[in-house]
Amino acid sequence: MKNKVQLGGAGTSATQHGGAPGRRPSEPPVTPKVRRELAGAALLAAIDRYLQVVIAERASADEWVDQDTAPLSRRAYLKAARRGDLKAVKIGRRILVRRSDLDAFFQRHPSPPPALDHAPNDERTPAEIAAAVLTNVGLRMRVS
Repeated sequence: MKNKVQLGGAGTSATQHGGAPGRRPSEPPVTPKVRRELAGAALLAAIDRYLQVVIAERASADEWVDQDTAPLSRRAYLKAARRGDLKAVKIGRRILVRRSDLDAFFQRHPSPPPALDHAPNDERTPAEIAAAVLTNVGLRMRVS
């Protein structure tokens, strides 16, 4: 019979015969591949949360946007304003639209999905996707 030894806080115990702390003997061991996949998934989730915060801080509904700072080409912006798709106000040479009206325009006119640089049935793991993202920004994922 194996004796239990308390190692730390509540719920962390190990056997005297080589059990790992915090893990039950019936659970399979966490392999390096699984750890990399979990790390990749965590990285992508963290990047997603960060981008949501940055975008939320940057865009406010009361902000005015002109043809030079809009996330739309100048020509498309002015054409939409002329057609009346965007509720615009002209002040001097600037055509201004509220950020909320511009967001509503994007909701009414969704853009087609971007062309994929890989096969749509991509079977890459989250860790491989994270490694590709890091490589694209000039970083390298550390492999242990």
